Amino acid sequence: MNVVILTGNLGRDPEVRYTSEGVAVAQFPLAVNFTRGDRKRTDWVNVVCFRKQAEVVAEHLAKGSRVGVEGSLRTRTWTDSEGNRRKVVEVVARRVEFLGRKAEPTAEPEEVPPPPENGDVPDADDDIPF
Repeated sequence: MNVVILTGNLGRDPEVRYTSEGVAVAQFPLAVNFTRGDRKRTDWVNVVCFRKQAEVVAEHLAKGSRVGVEGSLRTRTWTDSEGNRRKVVEVVARRVEFLGRKAEPTAEPEEVPPPPENGDVPDADDDIPF
């Protein structure tokens, strides 16, 4: 079973592109906050949507929008322009639920660090409770 359910805020406006076949693909970083006692942590998760869902997400969501995402994990590897092997883990969304109004373009997510610029997922903390 490969099922992921997350709630968080968009770290930036969704980026939409189209494949050579005309299929819409939207991507956005999702800030997911965790609180355990008085410790707080924000994890950044890359989310990908396809087809009509990609177009709807791009039209109605913006940086700071709160959403629920249901999907599956996917790992992609590729070689960048400098010959380095790159790897990213992302959630392929089956469903995106809008949990608030569209954020204003200047709205900021609530006190979260910026997503990694290169799309890499940072190493996880060593104190994961499972």
